Amino acid sequence: MKNIITLPLICIALFVGTSAFSQKTFVELNIVEPSNVDKPIGNISCLDVNSEKTYFVRSEKDTVSNADINKSILAFLNVLQPEKSYIIQDGVEHYFMFQYDEKQKRYLVMGNHIGNKNEAIYCETFSKAQEEMFVLLQKFYAR
Repeated sequence: MKNIITLPLICIALFVGTSAFSQKTFVELNIVEPSNVDKPIGNISCLDVNSEKTYFVRSEKDTVSNADINKSILAFLNVLQPEKSYIIQDGVEHYFMFQYDEKQKRYLVMGNHIGNKNEAIYCETFSKAQEEMFVLLQKFYAR
């Protein structure tokens, strides 16, 4: 009988101990090239430890951490290269297009959220396209 009582107490102690110091990862986005959607070339995630958020940006070159979401978004967007197309994705519900149209020499920036109206933004320069994507990602993380 003593063993039956001890097991639930151990389970409760483990649950309380891990939840008090738990680390929760959320809001993760990956940058992929359309030709290889299974291989992320960049990633942004957030670690929330006792209500203090730290954002991590990982790429093939570097890993950067920062408590400021805006600085982290900028670091994330620095993974993008001019005259290339990318998909920024979060599972199956959200994805963002950063597409270069070589024929028209312009960029298409778009957020695609299931159930929401999607808005396409055309930009003539790479830096303007990055600015527009920055705004879309700010809105995404503010949700």
